Amino acid sequence: QDFAGIDPGLAAQARAAGFKSAWSTPIIDQVDGQVVGCLVVWVRLSIERTIGVDEPLRHSLRLAGLVVAEERRRHALHRLAETDPLTGLANRAALDRRLARASGSVTLALVDLDDFKPVNDRYGHDTGDAVLRVVAARLRGGLRAVDLAVRFGGDEFAIVFGEGTDYADALATARRVVRAIEAPIAAPDPMILSIGASVGVATAPAATVVQLADRALYEAKRNR
Repeated sequence: QDFAGIDPGLAAQARAAGFKSAWSTPIIDQVDGQVVGCLVVWVRLSIERTIGVDEPLRHSLRLAGLVVAEERRRHALHRLAETDPLTGLANRAALDRRLARASGSVTLALVDLDDFKPVNDRYGHDTGDAVLRVVAARLRGGLRAVDLAVRFGGDEFAIVFGEGTDYADALATARRVVRAIEAPIAAPDPMILSIGASVGVATAPAATVVQLADRALYEAKRNR
């Protein structure tokens, strides 16, 4: 009747189902030594753990470790495939995947940095990359967990708002994000840079929302 370390509510359910005890063993990734899970064996018999029962448990533990480690690696590869390496934001592949899963209308914003090229030309690409990382952090910091922040390409970013976000709310959020981006940036050397940004927002079916947001962005830059 030993359920040490098991949630009391779960232990009560186990007893009601006729289990006598539960044996738990951590699953350790053999590559980095991290604990990545736990193997739990629910026992109906009143027996103690001995060498005889430990051998099949070790075999099960090895198999569980292989499965968990492979799933972790698969998840890491999937994340890398959909992550922009410079900023850590989602990339175009992640954006396409999000739009492909959308049902109904999508609200999307495109944010483009104004006159960013002179930063690279004058101060070098290392400084430009540092600025892009700051911009990405400010962009991500202004969004909710249900929103997707994307590096669309170069100095252009995208926001896919969570399902049900209406145009007015998205526009207000996008403008707030732009104000955050335009705050002075402490760049290397040291120096202080200010980067402008324009934004275009659209609500439309997934197949056309990027094109419409791009048109809105073009109008915003033309009227800036």
